[in-house]
Amino acid sequence: MEQIKKYLKEQWNSSWKFPINTLTVGVLLFSFVLNLGGRKLASVLALPFWLDTVGTLLSAVLYGPFAGMLVAVSSNVLVGLQDAVSFYYIIVAVSIAFVVGVF
Repeated sequence: MEQIKKYLKEQWNSSWKFPINTLTVGVLLFSFVLNLGGRKLASVLALPFWLDTVGTLLSAVLYGPFAGMLVAVSSNVLVGLQDAVSFYYIIVAVSIAFVVGVF
């Protein structure tokens, strides 16, 4: 039981850190653009679901919950400047990034 607690604590602490290098910045920018592109694609094709969390999922899986939250908040804030309803979905996007990044 003690080993499991130790493993979970290490996983929790390491999931909030990600390296800052050219590759990381490129992937985070790509994820940001993927969020915006997915939202636009779903809007143009009149899909009954949104594709604006694909980049959030990608960054959270690769770099952890903090990176996913960063992409989610930044893309929703940018879209929120044009459509104020998007500000409400920041909570949903951050929750998705947290769950995907931690688990």
